[in-house]
Amino acid sequence: LGFRVYASIMILVYPIGVPVLFALAVWLQTHAGKEVRTHFMRGTGYLSRPYTYRYFESFELLRKILLGSFIAVLAPDYPAISNFLFLVALMFFIVLLMQIRPYRDSIDHVFALTSLLLLFVLGMTTSMTFSLVSSRTPEEAVNIGTAQTVLIVVV
Repeated sequence: LGFRVYASIMILVYPIGVPVLFALAVWLQTHAGKEVRTHFMRGTGYLSRPYTYRYFESFELLRKILLGSFIAVLAPDYPAISNFLFLVALMFFIVLLMQIRPYRDSIDHVFALTSLLLLFVLGMTTSMTFSLVSSRTPEEAVNIGTAQTVLIVVV
């Protein structure tokens, strides 16, 4: 029982606490005294160094938590709705990434955009699988799932 209470609390603390902690670390990099800032930068400089917008890493964490929650929380009970919300949120983040271009180095922008587009392909193949599997036998559903896995690996 004690571990369940702890796990329940951490499920709420982690998605909020980690992005807030990262934002606080970036804030301390700019507002702390020189001695603290120098020591602190060695450990936390990676949070803001690649970005033109210093707090973008916190936004990235929120994006990952949001997209992951559509899959982990909604998918078991509402797989089609979960996948739809995943795709809508993903399109929002792709457009946002293309508009604000938060990375200092253009190759980082290309990698980020490519990873989001690959996630979009994954979401689309999942949508196609839902429609294909719903009227099939279990053996055919396994074959469709295998084909989807091969497609994802190839892409």
